[in-house]
Amino acid sequence: MHAPSSLLLLVLTACTGPALDETGSDTDADTDADTDADTDSTVWTIPVDATGDGTRTVEAWTAEALHVGLNEIAFRVLESDGEPSDGLVLTQAPLMDMGKMSHACPYTEPAGTGDGWYASEVVFVMAGAWADTVTVSDGTSSLPYAFTDLAVAETGMAQSLIVGSETWMVTFDIAGEPVLGANPFVLTVHRKESAMSFPAVPDLTAIIEPFMPSMGHGSRGNVDPVYAGDGKYAGMVVFSMEGAWQVDFTLADGTGTEATTSFELEI
Repeated sequence: MHAPSSLLLLVLTACTGPALDETGSDTDADTDADTDADTDSTVWTIPVDATGDGTRTVEAWTAEALHVGLNEIAFRVLESDGEPSDGLVLTQAPLMDMGKMSHACPYTEPAGTGDGWYASEVVFVMAGAWADTVTVSDGTSSLPYAFTDLAVAETGMAQSLIVGSETWMVTFDIAGEPVLGANPFVLTVHRKESAMSFPAVPDLTAIIEPFMPSMGHGSRGNVDPVYAGDGKYAGMVVFSMEGAWQVDFTLADGTGTEATTSFELEI
């Protein structure tokens, strides 16, 4: 399980961090990696795919392999001369085609961060092959750029909850591999409005309760997740022993609506 690196500061401060300053590096792509040590930065190191139309190239990058849960994805737009292009408007449409039906997932629209980079978040709710169509608008024209066969790995960290008349999609991402001691995490909660629409469920009260079934005990020092925007709740979970753990969450919206969910993992 991996929470995006730029959310670690958010976990510690319990508030939304500064804007990301994304950069990427790949010797084959002749791009330079630049990081700002004074800001909350993501280094885009994994080239996912690239597509173009002869006049413009759009690259997709991540900081880690695509997986079920919260993913930070950046798109870099380069003109025909290889120069990065800023000031554009990008929209995206992640989609999983399952044959008889298709569905999207929660995501944010790409936002420009400079040097041709446009950062976004995508919460994949199912493993398998996904596609993503990125539309680039420059004020004169809007052109789509298709990314296909995006391989999303299973983590077992996504749940679908029936809450009253609604369906909530919940994912649990620990920053890096879970270890003994304190582990920053991000819980995401989105409402399934339709197969193509998943608005964030904001301002819930969330309580975390880790439990070790084989030993019959929990742990101390956990930090209940707090809302950090875009459906994200940041907190801390503590594992005091190696073995199988169950992490339970109780979610309440303040009106009497309450839901519980549980995730299992091995330390």
